[in-house]
Amino acid sequence: MNSRPRRAAASRCSRGFIHGLLVAGVLSAATAQAQWVERPGDGWITLAVYHQDTRQRYDSSGARRAFFADGRAISTASFLTGAVGLLPGLDAWAQLSWQRLRYDDGVMDRLASGPGDARLWLRAAPLGWFGSFFPLAIRGGVKLPVGDFDVVADFIPLGDGQRDWELMAEVGHSFWPRSGYVSGWLGYRWREENTESLKDHGDELFYFVQAGVMMGRWGFRFSVDGWD
Repeated sequence: MNSRPRRAAASRCSRGFIHGLLVAGVLSAATAQAQWVERPGDGWITLAVYHQDTRQRYDSSGARRAFFADGRAISTASFLTGAVGLLPGLDAWAQLSWQRLRYDDGVMDRLASGPGDARLWLRAAPLGWFGSFFPLAIRGGVKLPVGDFDVVADFIPLGDGQRDWELMAEVGHSFWPRSGYVSGWLGYRWREENTESLKDHGDELFYFVQAGVMMGRWGFRFSVDGWD
């Protein structure tokens, strides 16, 4: 799962967003086109880069508001994600991130860069254990608070400062031998309280849908990502 980049100020969106993404990695066309679990010993790696330059934020109701004091947030985040098959019907995923977050306003300019939070998952294809080839998978994972976090006015956190737990159901379809595919998931995320800021972000229902095409080790995809 591609995790959304942190914004340099409190601009968490309560709805989804749409983005186009170029993905490059050690990834064969056959494995990218389907949602089924990786075979033992098989795997892939992808690198995704996101960039956002905005003068607006989302308030608690989901409405867009201008930052105070003519603020401007510039965020660049990269996510290195990999998966490897462990056993028949079972694979493991990991995601590492690097953030560069900048926020300028009429008071001061702030800049922070470094590793963000990390994520780990296990994914299983339970229907395959009963002889079914329907591409349904169940994935569960945890987000680890690796990124620097502090509650001070002149510091931009690189992580959320607390753990998340999530469970999702995934489906997909390959148009093999054509290079196109569609896939997606629906999940629920349990978010622990941040003991430093004493904030409880609340749990989340989230979804992800994508359609793409592979060309050797390169691919293009269009995706819709949302949460509430």
